[in-house]
Amino acid sequence: MPKILHQYIQQWCQEHGWTDLFIEQRQFWAFPPGSVLPVPVPTRALEGFYNEREMTPQTGLLNLCSIGVALLAILLTVITLSPIPLLAAFGCCAIAVALLEEERI
Repeated sequence: MPKILHQYIQQWCQEHGWTDLFIEQRQFWAFPPGSVLPVPVPTRALEGFYNEREMTPQTGLLNLCSIGVALLAILLTVITLSPIPLLAAFGCCAIAVALLEEERI
């Protein structure tokens, strides 16, 4: 999970009085005000995070290039009857995903 998402949820919990934030099975849990049992953090908190963030032009270009490389690899694989273009496209898309994850940290 991106660090920036965890920081956003921590800030949301502090603003709304929730305590002891933790992650269990890829879901955020915390203690609401006056509660003795943890409950999942409401989805409106997560929706607020994704609504605030918008895609940068560089991210959009990187996504578009990844899709283009994948489509070109499919075409070349069909034409040449070889899986090598798909392997190359997989490598390029893996690098693109790593760059996107690095941006979110």
